[in-house]
Amino acid sequence: MDYTATENGPKRPKERVAHEDIDRVVKEAVAYVTKSTHYSKPTTPKRMTNNDGEEALAFFDAYATVNGHAASIYLHLSKEEMLWRFDYWGISLIE
Repeated sequence: MDYTATENGPKRPKERVAHEDIDRVVKEAVAYVTKSTHYSKPTTPKRMTNNDGEEALAFFDAYATVNGHAASIYLHLSKEEMLWRFDYWGISLIE
């Protein structure tokens, strides 16, 4: 991501809408993560790509099926030879 330092600290990464091909990969990755972690009711993922369009992050919230606690989840995707690939994910619990 493009973090440009300024007098007031780093700027927010420059965002742009990802190519439509990424939609299917994000949908499948959300389904995989929510099923494997027992979370449900995912929000619509928000996406951003880096400047060269070769990496992307998608963010969404979901809720634990056991105790209802919320979590913020991110997905990392990368593009190889014009195809998007789901690389890994991370989670931050919201109490």
